[in-house]
Amino acid sequence: LFFVAKTTGLQRQRLITVLSISIVFNFSWLPFMFYVIFGSDEPGFGFRFVQYLLYCNFAANPIIYYITIKSFKHFVQSTVYGIVLDWRNSDFTLFNSNLTSIFRS
Repeated sequence: LFFVAKTTGLQRQRLITVLSISIVFNFSWLPFMFYVIFGSDEPGFGFRFVQYLLYCNFAANPIIYYITIKSFKHFVQSTVYGIVLDWRNSDFTLFNSNLTSIFRS
């Protein structure tokens, strides 16, 4: 990957992201294409394994974006951190008081 070393900054970030997505995509979809072309008509373990690889491809994209794109990483961290803070600061006293009154009866 000599051309990655020659790029700098945002171009390098984009190039690594595109290469990573392409490699994972090919790793996931090529076995499926081979199975469709050369596989048997009856779905078995091979089909389930290939199907699992496709699901892994869909799950891998956000992980690759999180690792390679700094702005995406900051967005996810701020969103998740905001959700956790909202959950911690929420008031459950009304819900809890209703439950305790139900169980006391």
